[in-house]
Amino acid sequence: MRLLADLGGGHADGTWERRLKEYLRPDVLILDDFCLSPLTEQQSEDLYRLVNASHHLTLEGRSYRRRLRPDARTEGGGEDK
Repeated sequence: MRLLADLGGGHADGTWERRLKEYLRPDVLILDDFCLSPLTEQQSEDLYRLVNASHHLTLEGRSYRRRLRPDARTEGGGEDK
């Protein structure tokens, strides 16, 4: 995905914050056909921070990744069941 590659380049050259702000500027950012292949740990973090910084999120379809809730206080390590 070009967005994640672009943000990755921002880590390399110190422009990550500026690049993230560019993706947050539009009122609507549509991400389609992403996560079709496994993400690196850095890509996962970048995607989380992009989504976390936005005001509204709509997801459709089934996720093939484990569902984790960072705020969950369960013995299962925060895993949704």
